Amino acid sequence: MKVILAVFELVIGLTFGSSVLVFFTSLAGISVFEGTIQGILYWTALGLGPLLLVVGPIFALIRPTGKLGGAFTLIGAAVLTCWAVYFVAVVPRAQPNKTLDTRLLLIALVVLAVALASDIAAYRIWRSGRSPATSTSGRPLPT
Repeated sequence: MKVILAVFELVIGLTFGSSVLVFFTSLAGISVFEGTIQGILYWTALGLGPLLLVVGPIFALIRPTGKLGGAFTLIGAAVLTCWAVYFVAVVPRAQPNKTLDTRLLLIALVVLAVALASDIAAYRIWRSGRSPATSTSGRPLPT
């Protein structure tokens, strides 16, 4: 089960990272980056989020670094969720006439649903890596 969750997080991280890369490169040609603290934090988070979602599941599958990988995955999923909430709040109304575009709203809601599924998977990876497996009676399972 942990392998399936890790592969899911890895795919989400690669997709998120490639979309951020396309977004950044398309904006880099038409706008000037302002070195404000908000801009630096925004792009740093969007750079670290996908990176943590790619590196975290790999570390989570390696025994000695399982806790660290779970934490990386959880932080990366939180960044993705924050971006998805921002996406739902801003993008559907980003039309010139400020009307609600239902197609963009549907896309934004799908992105939010994937982000929430990523949060659940990241939490399960983190929880499985932070404590040894125990039986229902509370005794450690034999390894």
